[in-house]
Amino acid sequence: SRQYGADFNVKHLDLEPLSKALDIGRITGRMDLSLNELVIAYEQPASFHLVARTTPGSGKSGDISLKAVNTLSVIGTGSGLTGAGVGVFSQFSKEFGYAGLGLECTLNDDIFKIRGLIRDDGIEYIIKRPPLFGINVINSNPENLISFSDMLKRLKRVIGN
Repeated sequence: SRQYGADFNVKHLDLEPLSKALDIGRITGRMDLSLNELVIAYEQPASFHLVARTTPGSGKSGDISLKAVNTLSVIGTGSGLTGAGVGVFSQFSKEFGYAGLGLECTLNDDIFKIRGLIRDDGIEYIIKRPPLFGINVINSNPENLISFSDMLKRLKRVIGN
């Protein structure tokens, strides 16, 4: 078979220009990324293990727009933000602070899994708010498995391609 692989590590990636380029909403702060065991077969990913988490103490503030929160919600759960609380939030603020952002993604044999890396009192967060004011994105179904083609559909939906 025609396949190749690689490992990549990026430290202190500035999220603001990346989020702007992808048009997924505004995210500030810095992130460390680790992409290991990437295998590309027949021009598409066959397996990988990705860990992405904000860099603690990087000196950059952590703010996230409502659009970016919705993007992460669609990627993580398959559905966007809903409910009366979203309308209330959007009337007062379009951006929120966050204390941490972290996710882990694995792909193996066309099965994709996404997990939040922040855990507190049995709750798994993709985004954790600071103590006073901010927004949480909770991974309410941590054992959810989907096909990689379904994950690509989610990404196309939020990026718009």
